[in-house]
Amino acid sequence: MLRITVSDSEAGAKKYFQEALTRGDYYLDGQEAAGQWGGKGAAMLDLKGGVTKEAFMRLLSNRQPDGSRLTPRDALNRRPGYDFTFDVPKSVSILQAYFTDEAITAALHRAVDETMMEIEQDMHTRVRRDGAFEDRPTGNMIWGTFTHYTSRPAPAMHGLAEGLPDPHLHVHAYCVNATYDPVENRFKAGEFMRIKRDAHYYQAAFHTRLAGELQKLGYEIAPTKHAFEIKGIPATSIKRFSRRTKQIEDFAEEHDIHDPERRGQLGAKLRSGKDKDLTMTELRTAWTQAMEGTEMHELEAAQISAQESPDKDVVIDSHATQDAMSFSLLHELERVSEVGEKRLLGTALQSAIGRTDIATMVGSYSAHPDIIRGAYGDETRVTTLAILEEEQRMIDLALAGRGQFRPLVEEPYQFKEPLLRDPQRDTDEQQRAARHILYSCDWITGVVGKAGAGKTTLLKEIRAGARETGYDMVVVAPTAEASREVLRAEGFHHADTVKRLLADEQMQAGLRDKVLLVDEAGMVGTKDMLALLETARKQGAVKVVLSGDPKQIRSVPRGDALRTLQAFGGVDLAHLGKIQRQRDPALKQAVEAIAEGRVAKGFRLLEDHGGIIAKDSEDRMRALAQSYVETVQEKRGRFQKTALVISPTHREGEQVTRHIREQLKEAGQISGQERTFSRLVPLATTEAERAAPETYQPDMLVRFGQQWGDFKKGQIAAVDMNDQGKAHLRSPGGFLSPLPLKAATHLELYRRDTIRLAAGDKVRVTAGAKLDRGPGLRPLEMARGGTYQIADFDWAGNIVLTNGATLSQDFGHIAHGYCITADSAQAKTVDRVFASIGENSLSATDLRRFYVAISRAREEARVFTHDRQELMEAVMRDAPRRSAIELAGIDRRESFTREQAIRLAHDQYRDRENHRTRERNNRSRERDIDE
Repeated sequence: MLRITVSDSEAGAKKYFQEALTRGDYYLDGQEAAGQWGGKGAAMLDLKGGVTKEAFMRLLSNRQPDGSRLTPRDALNRRPGYDFTFDVPKSVSILQAYFTDEAITAALHRAVDETMMEIEQDMHTRVRRDGAFEDRPTGNMIWGTFTHYTSRPAPAMHGLAEGLPDPHLHVHAYCVNATYDPVENRFKAGEFMRIKRDAHYYQAAFHTRLAGELQKLGYEIAPTKHAFEIKGIPATSIKRFSRRTKQIEDFAEEHDIHDPERRGQLGAKLRSGKDKDLTMTELRTAWTQAMEGTEMHELEAAQISAQESPDKDVVIDSHATQDAMSFSLLHELERVSEVGEKRLLGTALQSAIGRTDIATMVGSYSAHPDIIRGAYGDETRVTTLAILEEEQRMIDLALAGRGQFRPLVEEPYQFKEPLLRDPQRDTDEQQRAARHILYSCDWITGVVGKAGAGKTTLLKEIRAGARETGYDMVVVAPTAEASREVLRAEGFHHADTVKRLLADEQMQAGLRDKVLLVDEAGMVGTKDMLALLETARKQGAVKVVLSGDPKQIRSVPRGDALRTLQAFGGVDLAHLGKIQRQRDPALKQAVEAIAEGRVAKGFRLLEDHGGIIAKDSEDRMRALAQSYVETVQEKRGRFQKTALVISPTHREGEQVTRHIREQLKEAGQISGQERTFSRLVPLATTEAERAAPETYQPDMLVRFGQQWGDFKKGQIAAVDMNDQGKAHLRSPGGFLSPLPLKAATHLELYRRDTIRLAAGDKVRVTAGAKLDRGPGLRPLEMARGGTYQIADFDWAGNIVLTNGATLSQDFGHIAHGYCITADSAQAKTVDRVFASIGENSLSATDLRRFYVAISRAREEARVFTHDRQELMEAVMRDAPRRSAIELAGIDRRESFTREQAIRLAHDQYRDRENHRTRERNNRSRERDIDE
């Protein structure tokens, strides 16, 4: 594992050096080694061999070893350095500790040194002179490496006493924040952004190198999901000596800390009592005494096996290397159309640890026939020919339909919707948009508009106009909530999901001579949009109408299809810019500002009117819960006020839910005895992961989306291990069945959890179902994401809802219905919105989710947070998502054949690379002349 931690202050860095890197209160006699200098920058300062306290402290103070200034600025907020921590797998630590095997330590040092030298090649510095605003590559760094053999003191567990550290071999490579700029001929602060961005790759490269070094020592490698272990080391030993890992993971889970950087900082915060009287020899004795006899025999057998076959070669499996690259392409490009080169390589290396080396994997990548490379800034990013072709086919369909179809109505058109016919209402914009769509001669048309700009009213008018001339409408949306909940409630009674249309041949046949309306089209990925357009064309749909907002939440699958069709397919969409939803002027101004990209102004407007509330965690959630409970008890005419609670993460949502339920109980809205039910929690996986056997772990559950062998559609099976330790599924008859890896497209993975419910509780359904409502009544179709209220429980313990339907106690696909994510909130409208965005969910917050959250409200939106400034910085983020066509440099609005597109993409990439090479050569010649 590789963790990169920044030092925020000189004092903190110096304290860290004294207490952790060199002698620390938990690194006892014999548990640490002297630091060693590394890096080309260190050599420039004549820093070689062992690290001395005086020289290291001076560097942290921004001084060279001779006392002169190191970099130009002594700013108070200067970051003195970055700690690169390289952790080995637990089995490696155990072997090294049990046998005091310095060959393993030397292998670690070689892997760290090679990885740090590769990282060094990527070092840059900022250039801000003479109007320049860029980063310049320098290729040199200054670091000191410090080797440690134990963890921090751990809690009592597995026969090991409180305060006793675990075996934990690791290296700290502390990098001073300085690099030599050869152009300006001076040391300057380093730019570590790229290195941190590519940490995924450097971690995989480190693991690959370490695995190879251990193979040379004779050890066999057993790949795991994220790294590897040494074959033959018992799982009981790995678990026994992973007490600190479990302590940190339990704390992170309990406190909803999922951001990797924040999780990495927990080790320094969680401490157990210390025992300073033990030497390294005494520690080994304590560790040995805690192990069972069989564990020691297996450890000894693993070492003997290695000693009998020393000087082995690194295992290179060409098929495994190619399979890993294929896996990486499928996995990384499922949800984006292009990915960073190092991200792709990192995932590929991680998938083939112990079966390849870096040079072989890079060779496989370079020779891959389907990869297209492009440049974004100074980063190489990649896509595939298949994705480029997918986008081009979608664009070709749009281009082919321009000006070729009859309009839905003839001029002049008389509006049907009462709202658009009312002269007292300002509906000019909606009228123009309706005419644009109804009069269009293009096969694909539609509307884009801000959140709450009246798109649904407009779509009702389009349906009415089309029906007048004999064209009915098939309506779909990407989510069950948007289609079966929101659209059906708005009068589109047969609205369904994109997925249903693409899977249902009868529904597809119903497209003939009809209009296909795709609502929330901004959430439809390229693959599904292409399938929709091809199906509509094949089945004879007379028109495709797209409706959405590209500025709201993007599709989960790859590709911003709506934006791509506009930019490259010539799709001419009407625009709605006047927001109709917000009734409060201040909230309306804030939403408008954010929708137009003036994020800071929108945030300040919301803040000035009490919409941003900063409190500590518990106080924040209590205040939010109180606001919610007060709202749902308030009347709006004959109806109750409606409210929506939104949080970026499910974990924070659970914490908010706990406070809401407590206050609802106090108000008498939830009553009676609570009952505990089993629930199924979906696991986010890609298709590539579901097709990989190492994904499947004991106690996972697999749900089948279609019939597969003995497993029926909708059936759930548990993952279990056979006698060889390989994952299988437990069949309905209790027998072990092979994993259905070829059915990965139709599988969903879950873990089991529990949920406590009482009468009055709101529950959200997390998978669609049809429920019996009793004799003479039609079954209730429950959409994924639908929210229902509990009336009571029947004699058998089943859940009885207020609408008369009964949920089986074994249904499992349920969650509390009080708090949802912004992704689930899109398409909803309520009176008031209350959002909880704490420090542990900031990493899941961005501009789009913030915009969607506050724009759901008609009357009021309040955001509860821990820090206003940190929240504003988070909501300013809006990472670009490029199409394959944009990456390849195909920026013309015309159709290409597959071969032309591929040739153009490669030619433009080659031209960019040649230009870069010429620039590098010119700079090199200039430096030679200067010298």
